[in-house]
Amino acid sequence: SYLKVSNLKKQFRSHWTYLAKVGGLVNVSFEIEKGESFALLGSNGAGKTTTIKCILGLIQKNGGDILYENKKYFKVKLFFLNSKFAE
Repeated sequence: SYLKVSNLKKQFRSHWTYLAKVGGLVNVSFEIEKGESFALLGSNGAGKTTTIKCILGLIQKNGGDILYENKKYFKVKLFFLNSKFAE
């Protein structure tokens, strides 16, 4: 598979009590084949943004595997448009 997410887990610490773990992702799994269209849908707070941030390496996952072209470790290149091009 092109992108495979298996049993992805992410927990956050409570702002009130550092020891308490709150919310996050529990066992998120999906596969995307090359050339396939894919949509990540869910209600507010379902974990869509957290899932994408884990895939991009912007936040650290607590468990599970993310494979890109069957490689466990990969670098994601992010490109940002200069504001003059985005107008």
